[in-house]
Amino acid sequence: MPRASAVSFRLHGRSRRTTAVVALLHGGIGTARPTARWQDPAYLRMLPFVPTVLTAGRGRVAVAVVRHAQHGWLRQGDGTWDGSDVQPGGALEHLLDGLSEVVPDGGSLHLVGHSSGGWAAIRALSDARVSSILGLAPYVAPREPLPTRQDARVVIAHGAMDSVTSARDSRAYVQRLVRAGIDAEFHDVSRGDHAMMLNAAAWQAIVHRYVGSCVSGTNR
Repeated sequence: MPRASAVSFRLHGRSRRTTAVVALLHGGIGTARPTARWQDPAYLRMLPFVPTVLTAGRGRVAVAVVRHAQHGWLRQGDGTWDGSDVQPGGALEHLLDGLSEVVPDGGSLHLVGHSSGGWAAIRALSDARVSSILGLAPYVAPREPLPTRQDARVVIAHGAMDSVTSARDSRAYVQRLVRAGIDAEFHDVSRGDHAMMLNAAAWQAIVHRYVGSCVSGTNR
């Protein structure tokens, strides 16, 4: 189980005009050995979204690039997945504590997570400090629990060509959210793969549109 301090973030674009913070959570399968940022492809995969968030935010959104020093939010061991990072007192709670400190008074916090980072974002939905999340090709656990609140917004995007995580599971989870009365939508990324390298423009457009709606306060 990693120490909570294994998770950190770098904040970009915060100013007196900032009304919201968007945090980028990379994916990956965790390891016991921390590595440098430049050695972690999962972390590097999220960096192209930084200018997208700042442009879509029109000067009112700061972006926090989250770094999990042990590579990811899930670790495999003894034939099971260790998801202790998202348990009470774990790395996710520590991260939300830190992010909440940089959100301006009266502002909002939004999470954009890829793969296991998308799963962490989904698990953060029950925290009232999180206004909305965008999951990019997220891992959705079997019998993924619904959030304990209904006032959050959920957007999930997944490509049918993904061979790592399941677009079908993502779509089914969104359908469960909608039936429970939660504002949720699913986007099918044409020719989208798990690494978001194929049809990269579509992934960028989804993030741009999501951040724009966070600024405007609209749901679509």
